[in-house]
Amino acid sequence: AQATPSAMHEGGAVSAADLLRLSPGGGRAYGTLMHRLFEQVAFIDEEPPDEQALRTIIEESRDPSVDALQVRATFERSLARPAVRELLSRKGAAGLWRERRFVTHVRGRLVNGTFDRVHLWTDAQGQTTQAMLIDFKTDRVDSQSLHETVARYKEQIDLYRQALAVLTGLDPQAIQARLCFVQDGLVAAVE
Repeated sequence: AQATPSAMHEGGAVSAADLLRLSPGGGRAYGTLMHRLFEQVAFIDEEPPDEQALRTIIEESRDPSVDALQVRATFERSLARPAVRELLSRKGAAGLWRERRFVTHVRGRLVNGTFDRVHLWTDAQGQTTQAMLIDFKTDRVDSQSLHETVARYKEQIDLYRQALAVLTGLDPQAIQARLCFVQDGLVAAVE
């Protein structure tokens, strides 16, 4: 049996802008472009994203269903939010994975997917001791809808957490998980 973590949730909220896009893949194209921009972010407290790389990504965006400049503006607003900046900071992490594909067995299923972002901490011997799994979401949320939205993604994030545990040798309890809602600059833990 195969599984993909992104297929595990029941479906996120759809914004009116996504509904009015020209092609049915507009929401997906929007999310893909946003992920490509966030992939350029290393540890934000140490260095800003490469401006030329960001410009190139926007210029190469050819999907008519997505306003690439609007995506870039949302990305910039998100990076300016304190919760997002804190989330993307090093805070002692030794390693960083960005848009890292994986295939592994989890509880008898072949699981394949992509980690949006993972921060890794190691001990003096270089062994991974803990990790933080970060998943970027383009859903619109506010303080009232946040809990319900996070609950919808719990099964997906738990599968990511299990896959990361297999790949790193960590106990799943040593892996924190955060959802970063880029539209509103909100960050939520997934317990």
